[in-house]
Amino acid sequence: MSDKLLVHAVQSHSRSNGPGVRSVLWVQGCRLGCKGCFNPSTHSFNAGEFLSVDALLHRFDISDPDIEGLTISGGEPFHQAKMILQLIRQIKNVTTWSVIIFTGYTVDETRKIPYAKEIMLNIDVLLSGRFDRHHPPTRDPFSNKRFSFFNDRYSLLDFQRIPDSEIILSNDGWITRTGSSIFNW
Repeated sequence: MSDKLLVHAVQSHSRSNGPGVRSVLWVQGCRLGCKGCFNPSTHSFNAGEFLSVDALLHRFDISDPDIEGLTISGGEPFHQAKMILQLIRQIKNVTTWSVIIFTGYTVDETRKIPYAKEIMLNIDVLLSGRFDRHHPPTRDPFSNKRFSFFNDRYSLLDFQRIPDSEIILSNDGWITRTGSSIFNW
């Protein structure tokens, strides 16, 4: 077992991946095979880069007081549950950030995954369930997901206020499209 996360991408500031301004981690690797998934470039386990928790913390702007939290997506975060738990614990040790995880697993399925219980004890919201291409989230960007709130920091209303998508232009010239409606472009 690696002591590093296999990472697809990191975005230090986003407004369309959860309430408020958030850092976003997309892990690399998914075995679920949801037909119509709009992020297939995150599925291969032979892509991405391995990063330690400390290296990831340097990619997030943890000193920025405007950042409200971290959103973890993928790929499938629970395929790397041990390292996701280590990352979340470190984030909680050095920030006051909230943590949100998107997973293709159902809540019942996660109960069978090592470290999942500890993860859920340390996050604010889990959005779970397979992507269903027959119910694309055109009017409700989260219609394919079940919300599990683990405290009262957020409510469904907070998620209804999130922009559907955004285009981020980085200082080094990269353009990132992100958000819940990017697959409609």
